[in-house]
Amino acid sequence: TAITFCYSLIAINKTYDQFTSDDPHEIVIDEVVGQMLTLLAIPIYETLHPTNNIFYCISCFFLFRLFDIWKPFPVSYIDRNLKGPLGIMLDDVLAGIYAISSFVIILFFLGG
Repeated sequence: TAITFCYSLIAINKTYDQFTSDDPHEIVIDEVVGQMLTLLAIPIYETLHPTNNIFYCISCFFLFRLFDIWKPFPVSYIDRNLKGPLGIMLDDVLAGIYAISSFVIILFFLGG
């Protein structure tokens, strides 16, 4: 995930000037990195609430998309104020961290 993040920053930096918007919809690697980050925590989820891995994958997908669309603070702040490749990548990384945190809390209260 870290290697993909670093490579994405380089790739976006090389192509960023060709797009007209600050967060072009053609760039989707930021979504991939955010989702990968959320899925990296599956061993934590399994420790808290052992169940089938497909449950974790589907839940992680929906939680990440929720925070990526909703953009709670500081995700919204970064999305609005940080321009360039780092801004494109960092809002999705923070949405992934929100998804991890909330899913861990949910699984803890489900009876880990």
